[in-house]
Amino acid sequence: MCTKNLELIHLIKELQSCTEDTIILRRLINYASSHKQLWNDESLKQWQPVLTHVIQLFIPNSEVQREKTLLASHTFFALLSMESTLVFLNGTLTNFLTSNSNALYFLNEKYNIVEFELFKLISAYGYLQVNCKEIYSNDICSLIFCVTYEHCIRYTKHSYFAYKVLELWLHRTMCTNFWDMCDLALEQKLEAIIFSNWCNAINEISKQNSVSIFNMYLKIMEKKYNGYLEFVFKHCIDRISWQNEVKYDILAEICNVWDNINMMTSRDFLLSLSTSLTKYNLRSAGTKAYIAIIKKITEDEWKTAFGCIMNYLFHHWETTENANYNALQLLCKHWLEPIIKKYKSILPYLWNLTRDIYGYFLRSHLQRIAGEVHIDLPQKPNIECYINHKNEVVRLNGFAISCYEVNNLYDKTKDQFFTTRNFLWHNANSTTVCMRDGIVRYFKVFFASVLKMCDTKPDCINDVFYITHWLHEFLLDCFEIGSCYQRKILGLNLYKAMLSFTNANGLNKFSNIENASCTLLVQKHLKATDNWQFTNKASLFCLLRLVLDSALDVKQLSNSIILDYFDLNILTNSEKQILYRVALKYSNSSKFYEIESGTALISILANWLPFDILAEYISFNNCSSYTDFLFHEAASQLTEMKQDILKAIVQNKPFYGVLTALLNITFRNGPENSCLTLEFVKKLLHLLKDASNFFLSILSSKSENTEYSSSFAEMGLAIDNAIKNSKVDNIDFEELCLTPAHQVLISCIWMSLKVSCEIASEIGTLRYSYETVKCSADIIVTVLLRCRHKGVVEAAGTAVGHLTRCLCKEAEYYDLPKMHVLRILEDNAMNSLNITRRGAGLSIMFHRIVVSDNRRDRPLLHFAVQRLLDLLDNISDVSPKSVECQHDSPCARRLHFLRALVADKEIHAQLIPYMERISLTCFKYLESEIWTIRNASLQLFGAIVPRLVGQSYGQSVDFGNGYPINHFVTHYPILANYVMKEVQNFSSTFMDFSTALYLHSNVVHILILLSKFSNSGSNLIDYSSEEFVSKMKHLLRTLFKNPVLYVRLLAAKAYAALTDFLNIECEIMELKHQVSLSKNANLIHGYLLTMKYLKEKLLVEVNNISLESAAVEYVNQEPKQCAELLRLRKILQIWGIIPAGENKICYILEVLCLQLSESISDKLDSTDIFCFDQNISVLSSERIKPGFFQFIDHSTKLYADYVRRTNFIDTDTLHKILVSHCIDQSSSFLNNVGSCMPVLKIVLEHLLLNEHNCSELHVNAMVTYALDTLKHLSLSDMSKLNMKNFVKNLSFETRESVTNSKLWRLKFILIIMYSDNDIIINRILSHVLNLCVHEEEYKRQIAVELIQFSIRRFAELTNANKLTVLHCCLILLKDEISEIRDGIAENLRAHILQTIEHDECMYQSLLKRVMLGRPKFVTNKDMNLFFLKLFTHSIKNFDVNAAIENPFYHDDNPAYREESKFLNLCFYYIRGNKYNSDKCSAENTARNNNERLIDVLDKMEAKYRLQQECLFDNTNLDIVLNIKYVEYLLRKQKIVIQEYS
Repeated sequence: MCTKNLELIHLIKELQSCTEDTIILRRLINYASSHKQLWNDESLKQWQPVLTHVIQLFIPNSEVQREKTLLASHTFFALLSMESTLVFLNGTLTNFLTSNSNALYFLNEKYNIVEFELFKLISAYGYLQVNCKEIYSNDICSLIFCVTYEHCIRYTKHSYFAYKVLELWLHRTMCTNFWDMCDLALEQKLEAIIFSNWCNAINEISKQNSVSIFNMYLKIMEKKYNGYLEFVFKHCIDRISWQNEVKYDILAEICNVWDNINMMTSRDFLLSLSTSLTKYNLRSAGTKAYIAIIKKITEDEWKTAFGCIMNYLFHHWETTENANYNALQLLCKHWLEPIIKKYKSILPYLWNLTRDIYGYFLRSHLQRIAGEVHIDLPQKPNIECYINHKNEVVRLNGFAISCYEVNNLYDKTKDQFFTTRNFLWHNANSTTVCMRDGIVRYFKVFFASVLKMCDTKPDCINDVFYITHWLHEFLLDCFEIGSCYQRKILGLNLYKAMLSFTNANGLNKFSNIENASCTLLVQKHLKATDNWQFTNKASLFCLLRLVLDSALDVKQLSNSIILDYFDLNILTNSEKQILYRVALKYSNSSKFYEIESGTALISILANWLPFDILAEYISFNNCSSYTDFLFHEAASQLTEMKQDILKAIVQNKPFYGVLTALLNITFRNGPENSCLTLEFVKKLLHLLKDASNFFLSILSSKSENTEYSSSFAEMGLAIDNAIKNSKVDNIDFEELCLTPAHQVLISCIWMSLKVSCEIASEIGTLRYSYETVKCSADIIVTVLLRCRHKGVVEAAGTAVGHLTRCLCKEAEYYDLPKMHVLRILEDNAMNSLNITRRGAGLSIMFHRIVVSDNRRDRPLLHFAVQRLLDLLDNISDVSPKSVECQHDSPCARRLHFLRALVADKEIHAQLIPYMERISLTCFKYLESEIWTIRNASLQLFGAIVPRLVGQSYGQSVDFGNGYPINHFVTHYPILANYVMKEVQNFSSTFMDFSTALYLHSNVVHILILLSKFSNSGSNLIDYSSEEFVSKMKHLLRTLFKNPVLYVRLLAAKAYAALTDFLNIECEIMELKHQVSLSKNANLIHGYLLTMKYLKEKLLVEVNNISLESAAVEYVNQEPKQCAELLRLRKILQIWGIIPAGENKICYILEVLCLQLSESISDKLDSTDIFCFDQNISVLSSERIKPGFFQFIDHSTKLYADYVRRTNFIDTDTLHKILVSHCIDQSSSFLNNVGSCMPVLKIVLEHLLLNEHNCSELHVNAMVTYALDTLKHLSLSDMSKLNMKNFVKNLSFETRESVTNSKLWRLKFILIIMYSDNDIIINRILSHVLNLCVHEEEYKRQIAVELIQFSIRRFAELTNANKLTVLHCCLILLKDEISEIRDGIAENLRAHILQTIEHDECMYQSLLKRVMLGRPKFVTNKDMNLFFLKLFTHSIKNFDVNAAIENPFYHDDNPAYREESKFLNLCFYYIRGNKYNSDKCSAENTARNNNERLIDVLDKMEAKYRLQQECLFDNTNLDIVLNIKYVEYLLRKQKIVIQEYS
């Protein structure tokens, strides 16, 4: 006993003296776990100091960290658990959990509890943390559940922590007899919590609910109720829609807990589960359920269960008619890869299932996986089948296979690396990020394997040297001037990947040993033998040229590669001087992208060349560093700008260029970071303040109010005034046009303000003093308040956010952001602002400051939201007269602030406790009569809806896709009651007031919200909402007769959304019955709308579930009825006999009736169409009635379906429809009749013979139909049209000056397809060739259309016309628009080049054949020369004599066409044709095509020869950096044309 007392005394002394409480608290927990004793007055007296100290630690306090608070609670109850009877422990905890007062008494001491609910949760947590089963009594456990229940069933600020407590509570009670003794009410409450939190807006709670709490719940219920898991599984399968993501979460946890393999692997279940792969929002949840299943089954069981499923999916998703490559890709990635890694022998089994599949998509995936897991598969296709495939995923898989198998495939007698070179050469200009990233990823695998060959296969060392040299030349070719962006960015990433092999830390972060091995191999076999050229001077020159590129990521990546991998002494002093001059020139350019390049070069210089060395060659006026020089240069330029800003810009002194360079090298850990002294910072802040005031004053020179931003009109006048007062000569100025002068001036101002804010933010984060911090913040805030330029306010917002994050970490400064927030919220001087126009910076400033406080619990956010809501709640009613039309009221501004916060997903978890209040505030102001307030509220409502109902994933219907209605009812009870009350009040009173829209609009937002929720009809999801749904649906039915159509429509959507899919059939039948009993037109319309939406909802489900579903049976067994057909015929009869004006048909209802009875088209006959020549007065009298044209459209569609199905055509009726007085009838028929040969022939005859007897609208409709139908006809069907006689006398013009351009295109197509006159065809094709290079996209689309038909008849064309077609194809294959490229490529594959699939392969092969006249194609030198000039027609000098150049003109912005690469290839083929024509026959050349197809080294030599003839010296840095893009291409173009002439 004495020993225990001594130990206790020692612990108490440590507790009192220890500065780190957590250490002693853990020791106390360990002490308590090993000691048991009876509590009496003496023992309590001994422990009282300890308990008193500990309880003070776990009373909620902002000064105590949450981790220490929880540990203290654990310690407290661990100490109390030492008493063997537990009486004191139970009494104490009961007192804590049941107390409702903020005053807490313990051991005669009083404690004030500020947040008692949190204290209760902390107490419960500490009690449950004690790992002692004996202390958990059923009464205490029930009490703890009651404490957590309110926080878990709805959103409170303690919901997240309460769920942690609930999880721990379940874990503890599972090991006791609590669940055997508890009552049913507690189980129901737990179920209410679980089933309402599947879609909790706090992601961690949602995940915890399904993965942990529901999992434990299932185990408890299965133990208590035998067969519960089977019941829940069947209920989930039968009752919940397969489109509901929650269903998969439930099934995943059931499968995790359950051991009934047979039910989990039934065919119907697995087939339905696999449909989740076809939906973006279901794939993760479906995969989760699948993973849970495969964890429980063996390899043989997987084959038995999934074998037939996979066989079906493989064949179904790879067939042409049902192709779903996205689903196949997800299947391989998420379903097959995990099981293959677990059981590798499954892969050959799956491979065998694909033996009768002719496609390569799936097989490429399986073979790639085999390469990754090192499994050899039998009967593999030739790798070329993958590498040249038209699908880029297949090509990428083929590349991956070749990379994984590079060692196994090595054969020194063959070109070992041909496949790799072939792939890289033809895919270097890949347009997708996924493809480029994949190439880089697998390339690292390839080169690592190549390096290993140096040791494992010494005799292949020459091949390693060769491929390394080839790769270097290939990558330099990617960097050539004129390469497209895609080629350059891929080349840079591959270059970085190559260089990473010289740095053991730059490769695979998971395998340090392998990294070091690769680095040693490069050093030993490549660098030591002088076969590593990637860091030589020629490479550096190419990369420095890329730093000048207009694309930001290209220049940034080039810059980082240079600084990371190149030797700083590689350049001579003279070359560094050249680099400095170019850097300064670009830094002072009037073009922002050139300034970015200049500042990047200065950054390289600052890292490589000390300033004092550079100063030996260049005078800097006593400056001691780059920082000093740039600062003085900026000050000098600002002085000149104040005199004449436009003149300073024109003279290359734009101010922000040198300021940007200063930012890069002095701040952000730049090379001259040490130059930042307090004295320099103060000087720089003074300069920034002066500059920002100057630039802002220019924008506000025409504004009376200079404290806040000017209007757009005032800014425009100010800019005009600055230009007019400038002394620059020959300014091309027009007041009504945006001239280069305007652009360069605005660009300079906003970029200067942007950089000033960024530097001010960086200075503020240094926290030299309170004055410098405040000055930095004031500069940014001033810009935000006084400028409205989008780029400026966004950059300033980012800057103020960055500064706020830093300041909130320091107690000395965190009141500064709060001060600015209060200023924005409460400054009445801002009432004259219009936040949607003049004060855009206010919203950004408020949002960025508030969300940038990343302290625990974000106190600034809670302060701002509470203050906003209080201000909005306390504001007095604002009358329209008190608010000027040009200004916002304070509440409108605050609503905009609130919207900015609600729209930010990052802070949604912190905003959840306020969402009810925010929503109610929004609804309140939506009823405002002031437009600015109502507009702000509407924008806020748009942000609120996704937060309450969840994000939409582009489903086919726009209702019933959100969170379960149960989640809304339970977690937002106040808001749910408000919604119910509002709908109830409106439904009982709307018949009493007029049809004025504003009276009905008050319920619209509520109906929109209700229409977004979903209702599963299952207790597993909508456990507590049955009463709410039933009552709401009853109220919605009363709105079906609302006089406003939009209200009826929304009520119908909401009703359909709240109807679970299994009850849709009953609902539709009941609504049909109601329709038959109703006389009110509005009510009938409401019923019909509801039926329509219910049917849409059902069809969505039907399209995505297995065939055994009862829902499918309902759709397929729709009762046969002819009532709608009789109504249709009656209407047609009435139209024919009654006089105008006597018709009382409600067309809106009739349209819905027809839409709901699609099956009547099966019962139509040829007379069920009205021809308006029978009674023309019908059209004039009925057209003003709502729904008339929709009725015409739908009834005509039914007739078109009849014609398409029966192929029966009444020629006289068809002619009447084509020239109907109602153009909607003609259009509807032609849009829906489909590819019907008899109709097409009649349409063509009508167009060609009666062109001038139809209106333009009729002609357009018929031509559109003819063009669309001709595109889909096969050659045999087109020949059956027999149009040769019609086209003989067809007149046409090669210029599109005709009245109808579509008819002009149709005539061209018919001539191309049916004419025997080669001269006319040649004229048309020559015109098409010119259209191929037209600037306007729609003109090039016309060219594609005409060429597609020309390709179909390619074999019948003359050689000259064939060559013209091929020239067109070559140009269009390099078009910027992917749809144009794809359209041409598909037709070439189908009709000309059946053996080549990949677009780039096709282009290069076709170009070679055309230029060399290789087999089948007869070349023509003059035509080829014209084609060469036409292909490169865009290479031309622009007007460079203008006084002010457009700052947005990119003279170095090569298009996808890549004229530079085209000229290289042409030069290569021309030279090759000259020198090789006498050496080998055409047959030998054809035989060696594959061997020489990508002989890049030869092509590089040709490129270098072409550069030499162009007088381009790539070893001269001055030439490399200063030659213009256009000049370079013009030189190349001239040489190639001369060579070919």
